[in-house]
Amino acid sequence: YTLPMCDRDPARLESGMAARGLAGILHIMPSSGGVLPPDAAFEAKVVSDLAACFASHGYDRVKPPMIEFEESLLGGAGAATARQTFRLMDPVSHHMMGVRSDMTVQVARIATQRLGKVARPLRLCYAGQVLRVKGNQLRPERQFGQAGVELIGSESLAADVEVVALAMEVLGKLGAEGIWVDLNMPTLVPAVCAGLGLDGEAAARLCAALDRKDAAAVAQIRAQTQANLAVDLQENYRLAEQLAPHVDKIRYNPGHLHHHETNKPWQDKVRYLADCAAASGCAVRDRKSTRL
Repeated sequence: YTLPMCDRDPARLESGMAARGLAGILHIMPSSGGVLPPDAAFEAKVVSDLAACFASHGYDRVKPPMIEFEESLLGGAGAATARQTFRLMDPVSHHMMGVRSDMTVQVARIATQRLGKVARPLRLCYAGQVLRVKGNQLRPERQFGQAGVELIGSESLAADVEVVALAMEVLGKLGAEGIWVDLNMPTLVPAVCAGLGLDGEAAARLCAALDRKDAAAVAQIRAQTQANLAVDLQENYRLAEQLAPHVDKIRYNPGHLHHHETNKPWQDKVRYLADCAAASGCAVRDRKSTRL
């Protein structure tokens, strides 16, 4: 399971409205061979269980179209999905159309355009197939299922807690273990700085270093605080050797390891991360919370 929960906010991009959401990738089968027993029944049950859990928390289901005209599908925030979108020509209008590669922006558009007058906060859920131009090293399949929720129109802390709790509950009911919820919210870094006791100047330097992905600045931050520091390498796994001596934990996402040195096996990259961590005496974890 891949589960980002964040203020990634396509709805905010479309309308300036606050939104919280989670999107789950149900990775079950290759797209080319179809789904055979018992996988087909298992997939249907998973989607049904997800929908039932979402509905029990007051989320109403919407069903975005599989194919849309390009100017609609890829307009506004949808432009970010353009490189992963299959295109085809409508034989009637001769206009280009696209097959959805992600449902999040579609749900945001439904919320702002067709449900714009519905009272907020608005709770919506969705589930369906998506198709992408290219897979990656760990998920070569280009067609897979996606399910998620969007809580739109609330700025409260309770909204954040609700979505995180829902993420943990729904995956727990499906039997998932080692769940990790990613938070990607504009207010998160300042709140963490305050919790670590970093003053205004130090917090500003940290935020600037994060924005620039400045690994050298981490050493300066370490000199100013004894708080536990952890860094998420994202796709920049080669920074581990530089960062490991100054942090207590480095984290990585196996899926992100593909983006640099694509010809190198991901196992070699994980081995490199483990060696860097061992040399500096810090912990290293993947997104399944497995300690190495």
